[in-house]
Amino acid sequence: MPGRYCSGCYTYGQQHAVAECVGCRRQVPVDDKYGYCRLCRARASWAIKAGGKASVIEPYLRQVTCRQLFFANLQRPKNGGSPVGKAGRRVLKPPPPPEPPHVITGWVQLPLFTLPRDFRRFDRERHADLAIPWLVRARQTARALGEARGWSRWIVSDVDRALVIVLSGYREGEPIRYSELFPALRVRGLPVMRTAEVLDHLGLFSDDRAPAVDRWLGRKLRGVSPGIRRDVEAWARTLLDGGPRSEPRARQTAWTYLNEIQPVLLEWSGRYDHLREVTRQDIATGRDAATGKQRESR
Repeated sequence: MPGRYCSGCYTYGQQHAVAECVGCRRQVPVDDKYGYCRLCRARASWAIKAGGKASVIEPYLRQVTCRQLFFANLQRPKNGGSPVGKAGRRVLKPPPPPEPPHVITGWVQLPLFTLPRDFRRFDRERHADLAIPWLVRARQTARALGEARGWSRWIVSDVDRALVIVLSGYREGEPIRYSELFPALRVRGLPVMRTAEVLDHLGLFSDDRAPAVDRWLGRKLRGVSPGIRRDVEAWARTLLDGGPRSEPRARQTAWTYLNEIQPVLLEWSGRYDHLREVTRQDIATGRDAATGKQRESR
């Protein structure tokens, strides 16, 4: 290879002195034990593998009497290309285009009512508009975030596809909601959270998901009368978040407490509208109905 070496040949040359190879008679780095270059040793190794059984390399080295040939134009390194410039240096990559200025319009059209957008119907051939300023800016932001966060080129490509889907046809002042983003990207196997991160970096993202605590309380207090539900929900949030005179408890503690009293709350909701109506006898009855560890927790 004229002036170019693979990593194996380069390392071999760093570890061995240059001398005449016994096999191919070239002035190349050879090993100290047998006096053969790396390519001759490779030919001997191939002969051993062709024989189908392990063997010492010395007898096969003696059979090497010809030079290693190459196919034309296949001896280039992985980042191949014609060398240009002085001493074969390559031209540096051009700098990325400057970020387009953010155009601030003097007015914004206020929506009369809000309709959810369905990005699942997006067709790139018909709907893609790559010249939208917000899309151009978002794609540049995604590349910058990818370099900063160490995203692979596949992730960067997927985020770029997702941005084209959600920002083609984008109008100034319309946030991209999570409830609109998630179905369209999940069905295509595109990253939702990384796309949301890029949109949030530009101030275009609106997270309209209900908090996990709200969803949990909604499931546990389903069927409880509104008056009782309001007081129990305030008590559960105090357990989780703490209060002026109490420290926050572990989440598992709040879950356990609410799971234990849920049947009693449902029973009381059939007779009462507020916890103020619950009598001492009702509390004693609920306590006596429990057994074992359930009784201890109450």
